[in-house]
Amino acid sequence: NAPDSEFQTMWLERMVEHHEGAVEMAQGEQDNGQYKPAVNLAAAVVETQTAEIDKMKALLGS
Repeated sequence: NAPDSEFQTMWLERMVEHHEGAVEMAQGEQDNGQYKPAVNLAAAVVETQTAEIDKMKALLGS
């Protein structure tokens, strides 16, 4: 078991990776999607997840 600070760092690092994967998938939908509601949702995912990535990286001191 990791100490709290170590756990928090590991959790943030994994969440950044997770969000980056979501952004990548959403960008693919934006580039290739044909169903407008899905393309719109993808745009929202890119915007919100990118902002969250920035916040988490700031917390990590990156």
